[in-house]
Amino acid sequence: MFEKNIRDIFSEHPEVIYGFTDIAYSEYANAYKSALVFAVPYGEQLTIETYSEEKFEKGIQDAKKKWRK
Repeated sequence: MFEKNIRDIFSEHPEVIYGFTDIAYSEYANAYKSALVFAVPYGEQLTIETYSEEKFEKGIQDAKKKWRK
């Protein structure tokens, strides 16, 4: 049931990549069976040539704003 709810949420955001992973190797393995991993795309693709801390931070803030809508 919980997994279906998560899948339903992410189906509303097809641009987000997500999945579940085994965490048997983790220090949290005793408390949790798996972890949810997801990636939210940024608006601007940064390269070594175009990277700056300001652009990186702006990308994070823009992605957060988009996700909260």
